[in-house]
Amino acid sequence: FLNDHPEVLLKMADAYKAQEKYTDAMQAYKDYIQIKPNDEKGVKGEKSCELAITWTTKPTRYQVKNIRQLNSKFDDAIPAYSNKRYKEIVYQSYRQGAEGKGTNDVNGQAYPDIYASKLQKDGKWTAPVPLVGDPKSGVNTAFAEGGPAMNEKMNEIFFTRCKNYKSKKGDDEKVKSCQIWSSKKRGNAYGDAIMLEIGNDSVIVAHPTLTNKDQTIYFVSNMKGGQGGKDIWTADYDKKKKQWINVRALGPEVNTPGDELYPFVHADGTLYFSSNGHVGIGGFDIFKVEKLEDGWGPVVNMKVPINSSADDIAITFQRDAEKGYLTSNRNGGRV
Repeated sequence: FLNDHPEVLLKMADAYKAQEKYTDAMQAYKDYIQIKPNDEKGVKGEKSCELAITWTTKPTRYQVKNIRQLNSKFDDAIPAYSNKRYKEIVYQSYRQGAEGKGTNDVNGQAYPDIYASKLQKDGKWTAPVPLVGDPKSGVNTAFAEGGPAMNEKMNEIFFTRCKNYKSKKGDDEKVKSCQIWSSKKRGNAYGDAIMLEIGNDSVIVAHPTLTNKDQTIYFVSNMKGGQGGKDIWTADYDKKKKQWINVRALGPEVNTPGDELYPFVHADGTLYFSSNGHVGIGGFDIFKVEKLEDGWGPVVNMKVPINSSADDIAITFQRDAEKGYLTSNRNGGRV
């Protein structure tokens, strides 16, 4: 039966891996490879289990814990610090009460909004609240908003907004498009949001992060010119023209035929991102890569406990400390 239906072996291997039964998973991947020796899924799966066993035995010195005050039974993701003393955080949440109307097709949850929370003197975070602004032209609207990042002065937020557009075929088919928007802080509220002129409404432009004194932006897109799937791109700001120029994809050192998402650039220039294309131990793992004068260095997996058999994405660090936040759907979160 299995010789005729090797996909059953692959599903079994993936299930074992998700349950962190790495030895059983490795055997199932090996059995699959014997039937389908040229399928990369089996080879990558076996390698992934080997790494998981090694990394779980010898974890790195990072400590990962669940911040329950920031989480809900809905998806809470993509954190970014929003003040210079690291006492405030913004992130996207699908929790009830979002401005977005209806549910999104991907996971049946409400459209996400961007929420904020403050760190109190007792070390606990305040109950998250939506960012304050005009519900029609501010940050949170009836559309889907998420993936926030702040500028260097922490007085302007950059974020992703996704809308449904009518397809250009002229029928009722709708195309989902995501673009990057920005909004400046005015007192305790955010002003009108403005769309960055990068790409067009037929492609995804999302997950911004700024570096180089806000003169360089990294983002995710499925524009033509990448390696396939969603890739990490970059652009430079022209102060005179007040526009983003030199839009280009990072090379095959970073991007793969899979998906590379959620870029974050540390103050030291290291690029952190999530990928399901590089070999890892989960669905998505978090990786880092150093910028060189003529390109990028080798991509390095952040290993256990930053990564797990689940999806680990969207890491962010304080400027001068090996301390920050990430998003994970590993066991132990709120349900």
